[in-house]
Amino acid sequence: MTYPKELWENTRLEHKTYPIQLFQNRFPKVKSNDCILYLHWHEHFEIIVMREGSAVFHIDSRPYIVNEGEVIIIPGGSLHVGYALHYGNVHYDCIVLNAALFNDWCMIRFMPSLLLHTWRDDSAFPSSRRSRRSPASAIIHC
Repeated sequence: MTYPKELWENTRLEHKTYPIQLFQNRFPKVKSNDCILYLHWHEHFEIIVMREGSAVFHIDSRPYIVNEGEVIIIPGGSLHVGYALHYGNVHYDCIVLNAALFNDWCMIRFMPSLLLHTWRDDSAFPSSRRSRRSPASAIIHC
């Protein structure tokens, strides 16, 4: 599906040889329904890690509720937007991945180490995860 060019976000990845970028997003004392991620799309995949609070992310017009400790994966080319669900702090990290990482199957074995390198704290992926998948995205419960 193609979306309006006006909603395209030119997400620049700082290093061409390291096609991953971390964005930390902090929204103190937001109200319910406050926008925490403006409506946009880009060619990159995006992983959102909810650190605090909860939000609803609309991905290609489908709503996904993400709570603290959960992860949602947004496919490249998807139109997406996010809103706070409750009054309070909303903190989440976005990991943006160049879609070229998925072009070569041999890169699959390197993905976990690349992703772990982007985390800025001492935690790693949890040892146990439950997941629900849909055609548009996946939410991982930690």
